[in-house]
Amino acid sequence: MELGVRVAAPAAVANGSTVSARGDRYGNLVVQQAGGQYRDLVMAGNVHHATNTGDVTIGVALTATGVTFHLFNIASSGKNLVILEVAFAEATVTVTAGNVVLGINPTTTQAVPATTTALTVRNNLVGTGGLTGDSTVAAAYSVATLAVAPVAAIQMGQVNTAVGVTNALKHETNGLLILIPGTVLSIQGVTVSLVGRGSMVWEDAPV
Repeated sequence: MELGVRVAAPAAVANGSTVSARGDRYGNLVVQQAGGQYRDLVMAGNVHHATNTGDVTIGVALTATGVTFHLFNIASSGKNLVILEVAFAEATVTVTAGNVVLGINPTTTQAVPATTTALTVRNNLVGTGGLTGDSTVAAAYSVATLAVAPVAAIQMGQVNTAVGVTNALKHETNGLLILIPGTVLSIQGVTVSLVGRGSMVWEDAPV
């Protein structure tokens, strides 16, 4: 059976339309990413973000009482949180070299975070809020007391101690970490006292 393709420029179509495979002017089947990487997820209203609105201090060791950035997948959520991106921007030059890490609390039956200061969670479909609005199954905190100290999962990078140099760290996690219900992800420090602001972007996905 011969496969036929339509040679034509890309065209916008309505939801539910049936389309033909598209070829280029040399008879090759066109296979490509159409639009931004996360466009469909964002358009569906499934992507959310939160950010520190004030400076926080990453401590010198992984701690259960961090004043930093914590993302908690509520135990009753019925969703997985697919982490897409994590960032931390340093506000002042650090005087001690060290690492910034992503710490996880992987035990689903642990006590929920206590003594929290909540951050605002917003939908990445800006303005309309998407199909789910700004509500999400996740809770983001700038202050939280966790059940136990987290364990290091991924290195975000090492900070520079040079005079006049501040650091902006970003990890395009892109689904490499997924929080199932009851687990926590934190931005933490090792042998460094670092002042700045963090953010995370994630997808609410079916379990």
